Amino acid sequence: MWTSKLECCKNISGQLPSRQFVYRFVATFVTCCIVYQMTKINYFTKHALNYKTVTRLTESRNCINRTDITKSAYPRKALDPTSSTVVFTTSTDEKNTQKVVLKKIDAAKAKYVNKPTKSTIHVPDGKRSQQKEVKSTKAHVHVDQQAMSPGNNSLQRNKSPYKIDAQQVSGMVELVKRTSSFKANHTEYYNEPFEELPLQTKGIIILTQNRSGSTFLGEIFNHHPDVFYVFEPLGFFDFGQKRHADKVKVVQRNLKCDFPDIPSLYKTLDLHHRALKAHCIVNNFCFRTLIANLCGKEMCPFGNSACIGCGPVHLPRAKHMCRKKKVTVAKIVRLRDIRPFKLIAEDPTFDLKFIHLVRDPRGIESSRMKLDRRLNVKSNSMLTCGSQLRNGIASFANTTDTQWLQGRYYRIRYEDLAMDPFKYTEEIYKFAGLEFKQEIRNWIKLNTQHNPAHRSPWTTKRNSTSTMEAWRKHLPFSTVSLIQKNCAKALDLYGYKPVNNETQLHDFGVRLFDKV
Repeated sequence: MWTSKLECCKNISGQLPSRQFVYRFVATFVTCCIVYQMTKINYFTKHALNYKTVTRLTESRNCINRTDITKSAYPRKALDPTSSTVVFTTSTDEKNTQKVVLKKIDAAKAKYVNKPTKSTIHVPDGKRSQQKEVKSTKAHVHVDQQAMSPGNNSLQRNKSPYKIDAQQVSGMVELVKRTSSFKANHTEYYNEPFEELPLQTKGIIILTQNRSGSTFLGEIFNHHPDVFYVFEPLGFFDFGQKRHADKVKVVQRNLKCDFPDIPSLYKTLDLHHRALKAHCIVNNFCFRTLIANLCGKEMCPFGNSACIGCGPVHLPRAKHMCRKKKVTVAKIVRLRDIRPFKLIAEDPTFDLKFIHLVRDPRGIESSRMKLDRRLNVKSNSMLTCGSQLRNGIASFANTTDTQWLQGRYYRIRYEDLAMDPFKYTEEIYKFAGLEFKQEIRNWIKLNTQHNPAHRSPWTTKRNSTSTMEAWRKHLPFSTVSLIQKNCAKALDLYGYKPVNNETQLHDFGVRLFDKV
């Protein structure tokens, strides 16, 4: 068959073209098709990104970053993400910017949202076919009322890398309205005056990485009556974001019990819409349900025992409570470098200490892989161990840039804390200047001798000794070898032993870390 079709391609000598010539012709044709398609994609991406930029600018000016809305003092209309008619109530300095933004939105939407598209439908009719042109227009986005509920985290998903999720934006606007309405219905509680105490002068940062056992260590402080514990004050930042200066300022305010208003903070930091967290907006405090001091009857008189339905945190009351404590403790996993915190340590009015929690990187990667099976172990382990190595070297405080850490730094391995939680908890409290109370001993006993069957990966209740090296059961030797190759220096610095074969990996009679 193919021979007959190639008869027309015979050259002057009457021979068919060579196989090499055919391959080259096909390759050239395919390359041209790819280049053509890439040109179309680049053209779309360029204009789609423009649409994304102007829409994000409008968001930040009109709805999400202006969540201090009250009907009496600030009568404004919220942004309708599907409409180009936006009512601004801003200062005269922004009028020119507003006009430009509106024009760009109208142009972008006219070109990409409401532009009619033609599709051809072939209707077979014997040997003939009919073609019909069907005009379709993108419908307005319907906002699901269920998605607006405060407990629904689906608002955090961004469905497209090129355009704003209108459902997310509308949902956040609704949350802002509900928060303002809750405050209006409980004016007596939110208007109660409090004596403004001096700022807190003692703080401790638990510096670690996610999936390192930091939740358990944090709970040791969360249950102490003399501590105001803050669970990840940087919760609205993405893990990949740098912005060290902004993060340090947020941490500093939390340690001094000068808690920022979350909606105002979003506006000040100009965060991407994907950083919006529904629970942060509703509670005016990120991870409120994980902070014991914010879930008691004093801070949550309207909610239940699970800290649900409490309404936004009354910040003057929270500041007053925090400043009466002996020390503030904040767990940080979104800023893994200890060096930027030098700014806080150099404050002569504030006594800052660090508890550096480290874990075997093989255990960290195993725990993360349970939550994300598509995790790139190679790049992730390199980042993890690079951070561990930098902080470990800085802790020696033997250079002019690190001398400020002398007397401020305490290192604890997760494995040591799991093996002997009572001994090392007592050491940690001594470093922090706290008393090891009996109720803390009871809590540790309850949470370190738990049956591991059917437990959640986020819980603090677990059998600490069985969890410590559980990664040896789950990771294949090839993955272990890859992590050991990327983390050789970090393993050596913290006293973790490498394995050379599967027999050593599964020999649980031998611990893979040195005794302190």
